[in-house]
Amino acid sequence: MTIFEVERDWRPLAGALLPAPLPPVKALLADFARYTSENRWHQKVYEPMARVLRVAATWLGADTVFREDELRALHRVAGGKGRIRGLLAFLDQREQLVTSPPRRNRHEAFVQRTIAAFPPRISDELGTWVGVLRGASRPHHRVTDYATLRRYLIYLAAPLAAWTTRYTTLRQVTEADVTAAVTAVKGPRAHERAVAIRSLFRALKHAKLVFVDPTRGLRITRQELLPTTLAPDRLAGLFEPPRVR
Repeated sequence: MTIFEVERDWRPLAGALLPAPLPPVKALLADFARYTSENRWHQKVYEPMARVLRVAATWLGADTVFREDELRALHRVAGGKGRIRGLLAFLDQREQLVTSPPRRNRHEAFVQRTIAAFPPRISDELGTWVGVLRGASRPHHRVTDYATLRRYLIYLAAPLAAWTTRYTTLRQVTEADVTAAVTAVKGPRAHERAVAIRSLFRALKHAKLVFVDPTRGLRITRQELLPTTLAPDRLAGLFEPPRVR
C-alpha cells in the first residue's frame, strides 16, 4: 500500500552522461524518432525531448507507464526547451502515460481545506454552497471564482464559528442569528459579511437544504464615510472677514 508518493529529484540526471541505451530503450527512441519525423518536428525541438525520454526510459524502464508530472519535472530541470506536449502525445497513444490531475490553485485549496475543518453536516452544506456558486446546479449562471469564495469564507469565519457551537446544521440558523452576525461589525465589514451570509443561504435554499431563508429580510447597504467635522473654532474662522491692514 502506498501511503504517499515522494517527488523524484531528476537534477543529478539532467546533465549526466548516460550509458548506452539497452535494446528496449533504443527501440522506444527509434519509434519516437519516426513519430517526430512523420509530424515534421524540427531537429531543435526533437533533440531535447528525445533526451527527456531517454533519461526517463533508462531510469524507469522503456516499458513503464510514465507519469506526466515526472516527465514535466525532468523537462524543467533539463532546461525546459522543446515541446513537452508532443512527447506526452506520443506516449499517450502508446498507452504509456498517466496524465496528471488538474492542479488546484491556492484559493481552491484554501476553500476545500477550510470547509473540511467544520463538523460533517455543516461541512457538507458548505460544500453544496460552493457547488451551487461554481455552477453545479445552475448551468446558465455566472460561475463564482475561488478567490471570491475564499473572501466569503473569511467574512463568514466568525458567524460560522459561533453557529457551529450551537447548531449541528445551518438549517437551524435564524433571522435573529443573521442580524446579530451582521450588526456585530460596522461599516464595510458589515456589508461584506451580509453579502457572504446572503450568498450562503440563497444557495442552500436553491439546493433545498433549508426551507426558510433566514436572510430574506436582510437589507444590504453600503455605509459611506461622512466628512470629518471641523472643530467649532476652526469652522468659525472660515467665515471671518479678512483683516484690513
